[in-house]
Amino acid sequence: MTGVLAPVTQRPAAGRAKTRDGHQIAAPLFAGAAAWSAGLAFHRAFGLQPLLLPLTVAALTPALCTAALAWRRSRPPVERTLSASVALGVFGCAIVLFGGAEDLTALWPALRATGGAALDGWARLLSTGLPAPDDPVLLTFPFLTTWLASAVGSEAALRVRVRAVACLPATVLMVTAVACCVPGEASVLPQALAFTASLGLLLGQRPAVRRLPVRAGNLLQRPTAIRLSGATAAAWIAVLAAVAAGVTQSMPWLHGDNGYDVRDRFRAPVHAAPAVDPLAQLPRWQRSPRQHLFTVTGGAPDRWRLCTLTLFNGERWSLDGAFVPTGGSIPSGGPSLAPSHRTWHNRVVVNGLDGSFLPVPARPFRVTGPALAANPQDGTVMTVDHLGPGTAYTVDSTPPARPPQFRLPALRAGSTRPAALDVPPGSPTALQEFTRGVTTGTHAPYARATAIATRLRTSYTHLPGSPGLPSYGGIARFLQDKQGPPALFATVFALAARSSGLPARLVVGFTPRAAGTDAPHQVRGGDARVWNEVYFADAGWVPFDPVPPAGRARNSAAEPPPSSAKPRPSQASQNASPSPANPPKSVRPVPRALPSTHLRDVGALIAVLCSLLAAALYGARALRLVVLPAVRSRRARRVGPPAERARGAWRSAVDCLGDTGVRIGPSADVTQISRLMAETAGPDAVVSTVALARTANRALYDEPDSGENDGGRPYLAEEDADRAWDRSDQVCAALRRRAGRLGGRMWLLVLPRPLLVRWRRSRIGRLSAPALSDDATLRQTPAGRATG
Repeated sequence: MTGVLAPVTQRPAAGRAKTRDGHQIAAPLFAGAAAWSAGLAFHRAFGLQPLLLPLTVAALTPALCTAALAWRRSRPPVERTLSASVALGVFGCAIVLFGGAEDLTALWPALRATGGAALDGWARLLSTGLPAPDDPVLLTFPFLTTWLASAVGSEAALRVRVRAVACLPATVLMVTAVACCVPGEASVLPQALAFTASLGLLLGQRPAVRRLPVRAGNLLQRPTAIRLSGATAAAWIAVLAAVAAGVTQSMPWLHGDNGYDVRDRFRAPVHAAPAVDPLAQLPRWQRSPRQHLFTVTGGAPDRWRLCTLTLFNGERWSLDGAFVPTGGSIPSGGPSLAPSHRTWHNRVVVNGLDGSFLPVPARPFRVTGPALAANPQDGTVMTVDHLGPGTAYTVDSTPPARPPQFRLPALRAGSTRPAALDVPPGSPTALQEFTRGVTTGTHAPYARATAIATRLRTSYTHLPGSPGLPSYGGIARFLQDKQGPPALFATVFALAARSSGLPARLVVGFTPRAAGTDAPHQVRGGDARVWNEVYFADAGWVPFDPVPPAGRARNSAAEPPPSSAKPRPSQASQNASPSPANPPKSVRPVPRALPSTHLRDVGALIAVLCSLLAAALYGARALRLVVLPAVRSRRARRVGPPAERARGAWRSAVDCLGDTGVRIGPSADVTQISRLMAETAGPDAVVSTVALARTANRALYDEPDSGENDGGRPYLAEEDADRAWDRSDQVCAALRRRAGRLGGRMWLLVLPRPLLVRWRRSRIGRLSAPALSDDATLRQTPAGRATG
């Protein structure tokens, strides 16, 4: 061959280049649109209005930045672009959600708030009832996940030829958003359609021919293009549409008709603070029957619940479960009576009610007003803020439908939480005798509950405001005197029902006298009540009222004179709990729910995950820069025909030249590259460089089908390939020596590539070398004469 050699790569025509660039720019934008539509599935938790601006910024910004890279001939490594995108996402979150754009002084606090929200925002969202408030801490999780899905999907759309890989981040985001918002009321169908359309457009984009970068290491790589056929794209669209349709229904096949709710597996951390025990407040309210507690406007239900008490330890009652913050939606507290289609809307203004619990109807589904926390186990609602006179809130509820009268005898005892059946050891003998005497001969569950309530209402006297603790000692005295406060009536009913196999609990609340009227009416202390609920299958929690109207005190119930003997409970009762005359000195306060501001365990988990992510990125960099090149070089040295092995030797030398920072144009030929290689490697490598270039010319441009060339020698023999690799090793060793101590490829794992390349370039400099500008110069060298 004579003259300047033809370039290895040809520039495509202008029209085709424009088409390829259009596809390269459109693919990241479609990936960002898919992430945007998938992120909008969080609207079941927040609504669309709070999400539109943040998610638009989170989805389009990384997609536009990635599309801008399509115009560059050389693209930064993926680990560098993704790291920069994540850092930009944190800044964007601080500016959009936490107001970091107001001034420079507000940027640092906004960044700190963003870091804290990134650690525990997802936990706060999972522990908040839906609909959630548009709190920046809660919105951080949708913002950052949408940003990450858009960034990863856009990078995959630009760098990976298989478009289906670019669809995976948005698909994962879609499933995550729906799984986190299962209790939401809205439908995800519009977002699923937009999501499927965006992925269809992304799959329809033709993967463009990869432009050869400026680096010489990829100079001889063959450009290939893989385009998904219409059938393959249609199959992927069908699969993704099925996934979108499945998650739209919130996966109801996993958990009955309500769908699988990840909140059922999550426990929100709360702080415990002292609060007023409603059961202890009941006698005080009844002693002041005209005390104004709160005012209700709207059609009032007949029962207003203040709290539900399920746990009993022999001394006192307490709530079952932990309180979680909620944005207004109230959990149902488990199956209950079949709800009616009718709804009640009430406005409540607190006057003399203290404590933290808010009175609500039997089945509330939304409360708006102060910051709230709800107990998912029983639907009890309390305020996180201070409850005082003037506190107002609104309640939306549905009245429970009572079972028909003919169905009551056939009700069966249901299965619920074990706490509703727990009877602590050491119960008084009188309680056991009372239970046997009432339930003997009564087999139907509903009949047993009715018999217990009837016995208490007819054989015992209700003394409002009288002293008495709902403990085992108080129960023994109550059953002996046959009179006492309402708390003991409800306690005896609950324990007797549990002893007979019926799940039971206490409810403290109010029964307004003006229930059912729309006019504003006041709820006073005389309206305070305590009643029981028993759980039946197919009916839920059915209320029972064992407390009779107030009556006169019996003679034996009057406070005994100092000389009279006090009744002695059973020995088991004395050993189990203190007597009512000697209440326990310290009583554990009722826990008050306050959302945690920092999650140490979650922070440690996030730190571990971040460390694993950093290790994965570092491993990917090592794989791309060190391991894969070494494996390819080893394979090219030993496997393949002689011409292919010779081409591999030339590529290995060109890779070493590229590592020194030498810039080579995409149209450079072997002659021009060999001149740069000889000038860079120094005089000691000129002979090896010229000989390697000769062999590369023959391997690249001679016709293998001709059998023999004009000189009668074979096309390329195994010995020629072996000598090519020996010369390639000599050239690479010379290049590394000229680069100095930092010439090894392993330094790419320690220092950034641009900094390392600049250092090597300044180290090598420009050295005098033979001018190898054309093939005639090659023939003047000893290697040229030897191979000519």
